[in-house]
Amino acid sequence: MSRGAWNLIKSKKNFNVGIYRRGLSALILSLILSTIMALLIIKAYFDLPKRAYYATSGVTPPVELTALDARNMTSTPLLTPDVPSDDEIKVIPE
Repeated sequence: MSRGAWNLIKSKKNFNVGIYRRGLSALILSLILSTIMALLIIKAYFDLPKRAYYATSGVTPPVELTALDARNMTSTPLLTPDVPSDDEIKVIPE
């Protein structure tokens, strides 16, 4: 047999080995990329800055609120109440 025939026989016998090696390397590459993406998403989630909260009545300018870690368990309110004004004319929208 010639060298070409032997190479053809060897390539046919190694066909499945080549397919499995390419599939395994693609799977490993996919797992590495997925792990990197997951780590980047987790890092971006935990590195978010604290949010700024504002309160307004619609008439007054917004007041920046201080974010608390827990509920207000005291009996005192966190914001001072708005002073009602009776001399203002309120228009009812139609």
